[in-house]
Amino acid sequence: MADPFGLVRDGQLTVFCEYLNYRDAAVGTIAAIQPFGAAVRVPVTIGPVPPVHLSYPAVFEHAGRLLCIPETQAAREVALYAWSDFRIGGSSSPR
Repeated sequence: MADPFGLVRDGQLTVFCEYLNYRDAAVGTIAAIQPFGAAVRVPVTIGPVPPVHLSYPAVFEHAGRLLCIPETQAAREVALYAWSDFRIGGSSSPR
């Protein structure tokens, strides 16, 4: 795990980060962990993403929506992803 980005929401710290499993994948994905909870890493589905390495997940909240701009240099784009709902241990619905 690398490139941590913390967000406090509803009094709970969630750390979003790049996750790269060298055995299974050649590209990084976005994962999340709540270090003061069960501290279990969970993959994060941020939406329809290009099949490129994702890192530096800049996560922020605006107007009640959780937004993410990951680094996607190989896709040659800057993309903004929004969750309609995000919970570790629950369902996450990208939008």
